[in-house]
Amino acid sequence: MNDRIGERVLCPFYRKIMRSKRLTAVECDGMWTEQKQGFDAVVLTRLSTKRELKALTDVFCCSMFQSCPVYRAIMTEMGEMDEGSRTRERARNG
Repeated sequence: MNDRIGERVLCPFYRKIMRSKRLTAVECDGMWTEQKQGFDAVVLTRLSTKRELKALTDVFCCSMFQSCPVYRAIMTEMGEMDEGSRTRERARNG
């Protein structure tokens, strides 16, 4: 898998890919941010294989992020996008 996925990511909540012998996961912003709650929680989507990781990132992180369950949960929790997220989204979408 290309380690330069960050260049293709469109989702404003994506943080990074985590890969080791015991863990393959996508790390995203959590619903409780440091600014709102005083701590920084993240959401890990753990996958079984690198093939699953590529499929998930290609579909959700780099393409149809509005359909991602993590994105939708965060947006529901937030109620609406804050101005900073809208700015990041516009910048990534050109």
